[in-house]
Parts: sequence; structure tokens; C-alpha cells
Amino acid sequence: MKLKTLEGMAFELEIVGYQFPHMETEEYDSNWLMIRIDVSHPKGGWASTDPSLLTYEVADLAEWLEAVYNGESVDPEMVIIEPNLEFQLVVTENGENKLAVASRQLREQLQQFPQRARV
Repeated sequence: MKLKTLEGMAFELEIVGYQFPHMETEEYDSNWLMIRIDVSHPKGGWASTDPSLLTYEVADLAEWLEAVYNGESVDPEMVIIEPNLEFQLVVTENGENKLAVASRQLREQLQQFPQRARV
């Protein structure tokens, strides 16, 4: 998933794998995903790869982005178990709306890493 502003800022999130690829039956541990984040900002950028999201949190994030795109009423914050990532809805007056594409990209990535053990 990649979001970019007209001002040159960018946020990219990529699922790179399960944290524990061989563990398939533990409710939580089976579903932790290694997430690579790349951020570009005019003042600098950074990148990180960490077990930041569960499979079903990625699905929830995709639904949240799609709901925002569709103009539905949503909680302004996307709640995630680990505090490594935080998503907030910030309303601006201009800029391109790429949320539907971002939602689709997340769903496509998640197809390679489905939820394993059920909670």
C-alpha cells in the first residue's frame, strides 16, 4: 500500500511475511505479520521492518480505508494491538484521494498471508 501527497510525502506499507512462518495453530502468534514501512518526507525519511500488525488488523485497516473513501462515518483512529503503528483520519481541503487503491493493495497483499489460527 502506498499513499503519497502532492507535497512529496509518502507512506508505504508492505507485508513481508509471517513473524512465525512455521507456527500455524496459535491464536495470536500464528497471525503476526512482518511489516515494512517506508516513509518519505521533505525533512527526511525512514524505514523499518517489525511484527506490527495481525492478519485481521490488516483486513480491518483495508475496510477502514475503504469506509473513509466512501464517506462513511468512521472512528478517526484505527485501533491496533501493538502501538508500533497508528492510523488517524485527518481531514484536509485538498489532495488526491488514493484510499480506495490503498485498500485494494492491502487486500491483495493479505491474500498471500491469510489468517491462520482463529481468535
